[in-house]
Amino acid sequence: MGVHRTRQPSSGQPSRRSFLRGAAGLLALGASPITARAGGGLAGHGVPGLTTHYGVLEIFFQGALPHRETWWVEQPDELPMRRTLGGFDPRTNPFLTEGAPSDWLEWLPAANAYQHASYCVGTAGSRAIHLGPCAGPLVAGRTASTSLVPRLRVIATGHAVAVHEVAQALMLQGSPSSRSRDRASGVGAAVSRHRGLPSYVFFAPRSREAAEAAAASGRHGTPPLLIPFGDPTLVTRLAVPRHASRDALGDWYTSDYTAGLTFQATPTAGGNRARSVSYDRYLQARDLVESGPTIAANLSALATTPGNSLWSNGARRAIQASVALLSENRTAYCCVVDEGVNGTFYDTHDGPGLQQTAWVTGNVLSVLRTLREEVDAGRLNLDNTLVVLNSEFGRSYMDASGSEHCAGGFAVAFLGGPIAHGRGGVVGDLPFLPTDNTAMFESEVPAFAIGGLEANRAMNPTDLRAALLLAAGIHPFQPDTYEPSESSAAAGTSADDIAALLAQRLFGV
Repeated sequence: MGVHRTRQPSSGQPSRRSFLRGAAGLLALGASPITARAGGGLAGHGVPGLTTHYGVLEIFFQGALPHRETWWVEQPDELPMRRTLGGFDPRTNPFLTEGAPSDWLEWLPAANAYQHASYCVGTAGSRAIHLGPCAGPLVAGRTASTSLVPRLRVIATGHAVAVHEVAQALMLQGSPSSRSRDRASGVGAAVSRHRGLPSYVFFAPRSREAAEAAAASGRHGTPPLLIPFGDPTLVTRLAVPRHASRDALGDWYTSDYTAGLTFQATPTAGGNRARSVSYDRYLQARDLVESGPTIAANLSALATTPGNSLWSNGARRAIQASVALLSENRTAYCCVVDEGVNGTFYDTHDGPGLQQTAWVTGNVLSVLRTLREEVDAGRLNLDNTLVVLNSEFGRSYMDASGSEHCAGGFAVAFLGGPIAHGRGGVVGDLPFLPTDNTAMFESEVPAFAIGGLEANRAMNPTDLRAALLLAAGIHPFQPDTYEPSESSAAAGTSADDIAALLAQRLFGV
């Protein structure tokens, strides 16, 4: 895919000052400050093991998912799942059912459905790993019985940071070394640079820290566009119809202006550009305007639905908008930061275990139900899109009194994209200690070592982010991205070998 727009030199040139002044109205749409846009292209780097470039849709569950009842349910007939889920019936829980429309109730799984073999995603050692009760939409949709589990890879992950804001940056940017910390960025900025399309990060007001981590640009130039999905004023402005004549005139102005800011010693398409920050802000605002009707068509439905409920919420609408942008080839990366209904149900420490289970089940099920509906309707094509289900760390349970952070070992999940049917499964291991299943609370974190790419090792945050770049067709170990030493590969492993190993482990390529 080429650069974002073709801009040919022109014989005439309008006043730059008057041109930028005319763009000021567009900037009111909220484009964030950015640095000068870098040149596109892969700079001659191939992507070992992958020949297709995929779009990436990332769902970031802010506040930390309890991995032991979402993506990593060990031997579901044993503790601690029996302790935390015993007696939990989604079809009768008032949090999930009170006032719910019939189409939502049809998604609720039967009690203990997660114990069925259809929820088994693979094995770790000799232990079967199941998905939790929230994963019903992955097992079967309302209109299609085909399971998506064979295209799901659950990945053992870990780091050593238990502070939410820092851990969010790690999981959304990787863990740069001291030499590359100043270039830390989210995947969206790199994808925008190399794929030549704008990236988008949708967020709710209280999830801005995670959204800004996802939208960080490092040295890549233009960051993803931040879209607050609860802002009705912005939605109204985005809904303004596009006009072909206006777009054509805008193309002429941008082509002419870009030609005047290009070093003539290098080709226009791949050369270095020297242009003002104000001009890049204009381009970013224009990206937002051009995709505005598509975004607004999905987000505007919030105004006609009652409140922020499990069956109709901002994150659901943002996922639908992201799918539309990906399907129309308006973007190659979208991130939706989901804080849960009312922003309280992931980052929670107090409350009865079964109530926490209901909160988590409902919120994650709402996300997966939306994804499944988009797949079944043919709008989300898993053959060309990788879905990432991510969080800053996991949670460990304290009998009936609540949960605590579990940063040492947890799980994330990849769905579709390079993962072919039948290549799903479990990557790495989280070997919990026997006391984790017998004590009144989980006092220990998993006993594993991060490092190396052996079969039982967990991945670190950089491994995961590098894999997303691979899926997008970008070699992750090149200038302005990551250094090989930041992966969990053995010292001295070449950049190409690490990329190939990550593709093999995380995608089954």
